[in-house]
Amino acid sequence: MTKFNSLGSNYTFSQAWQALTIREQKDSDLAGFFNCENDQLEFFYKGREALRAALRCLNLPAGSRVAITGFTCLAVYEAVLWEGLEPVVLDIDETLNLNFADLKNQPSVQAVIVQNTFGFPYREIEVLEKWTKENKVYLVEDNAHAFGATYTDGRKVGTVGQVAIFSASQDKILDSVAGGILVINDHNLLSNLAVEKIATPKMQQKRDRWYPLLTWTIRKTYDFGLGKVLHAWFKRQKWLSQPMHYQTEKRFQILPTWQIQLLGARMKLTKVEQKQRQKKVRLYLQLLNDDLLFWRPSDEEISRSACLRLPVKVPAEKRAQILQTLAAAGYQLRDFWYDAPVGPKKYWQAAGYQANFSQLKNASLVCASVINLPTHQDINEHDVRKICQVINQT
Repeated sequence: MTKFNSLGSNYTFSQAWQALTIREQKDSDLAGFFNCENDQLEFFYKGREALRAALRCLNLPAGSRVAITGFTCLAVYEAVLWEGLEPVVLDIDETLNLNFADLKNQPSVQAVIVQNTFGFPYREIEVLEKWTKENKVYLVEDNAHAFGATYTDGRKVGTVGQVAIFSASQDKILDSVAGGILVINDHNLLSNLAVEKIATPKMQQKRDRWYPLLTWTIRKTYDFGLGKVLHAWFKRQKWLSQPMHYQTEKRFQILPTWQIQLLGARMKLTKVEQKQRQKKVRLYLQLLNDDLLFWRPSDEEISRSACLRLPVKVPAEKRAQILQTLAAAGYQLRDFWYDAPVGPKKYWQAAGYQANFSQLKNASLVCASVINLPTHQDINEHDVRKICQVINQT
């Protein structure tokens, strides 16, 4: 059966049915999952909305410079820009996270957004935290990929920065089809949060409810042709929720109560799922050729990581052929997430973004050569071995 990087792969049939039928109830008490109190927690419909709210809490002067990683989503860049701030895009290190050396050379940065890419916690968090305190720079944690991960000093992601955000969008560790979570760790910033939320449109909520079941049906019928037809039809009819599109609407939306309930149900599974993801990453590392790895995480690092995906590097000129070979073997892994620094590239013009490739050499090379290997519940040991065999031979 064909396996996918995404397309609702976090959901089994029973979980998809739960998403479709879960009832509207009083908000769940999820603060404990985020190591905070209820008054420190805010839910939004999108991760970018949570990030905008996080930046608003900092109450920075207009035009303040905010450092972000060069291997990230355009939504991060937009969030900074839409709050009247200046994004400063920095290159990445070997672990595809923020290059601290580049950050130190940046003048007059008022805030830095650290991204725990693919669920691997930032290695230099203590050094970064010390530097931000010494230079009176706010630290914002972007944990869109990293719920459940732990830093080297034992602290959970989301507890270090003055503010932190998590994503519950499609194919993330937390997956309620959509959702952004803001955690305000600094109590002095609580009064700065002033946002007016509007209701998420009913039609969008219907798409979100149906998304897990529709995509489960596509995946299960893909090999004998029906799934391909259904996928094309559902997309044409705009029945499938899209995790990323260029958004011109700058208002904040409420995360519906039923999705908060679904989020709570999904969070109860994360510890078991994290162990399974870690096991698959260890097997990948055991089987893959060394030259395919951007870096080799230690076993201790893996045990602290959320392991959303394992990025590997292939020759840029061969990537299309490798992906085609993988597809022929039953693995659709074309979802890179970042097809260019601050991706997706197709929205650059609309967002007014121009990449400085000379300053983002590492990020540019990674975007051209990366393939993200899946670790979700629909991937088993046989799949890991087969994927490694294909990639090693090509």
